[in-house]
Amino acid sequence: MIQILVRETTIEIAGKDKARIEMLPVCAFSDHTNLLQYCEKKGFRKTGSGLESEFFRDMDLREMKEQVRSYFKIEQPFRLHERFVIFEQELK
Repeated sequence: MIQILVRETTIEIAGKDKARIEMLPVCAFSDHTNLLQYCEKKGFRKTGSGLESEFFRDMDLREMKEQVRSYFKIEQPFRLHERFVIFEQELK
């Protein structure tokens, strides 16, 4: 079994539902303890426990927000949200 840390970026546009715009694997570990150590070393804040854990980092998303605004040509107000989640995959 491997555990994969995945970065999920969602967009919340005024008057619309939240939508995922990006989901990228960041790293993979064979041991949950190593994954937690990696996140701690990176300075991520943790909520939840075990495989239900989510991680957040303190980062200014303004630059990314401007890139998203110009790429999707968004004119109304919106928010970007970023979180890191754990996926587990069985190896055969």
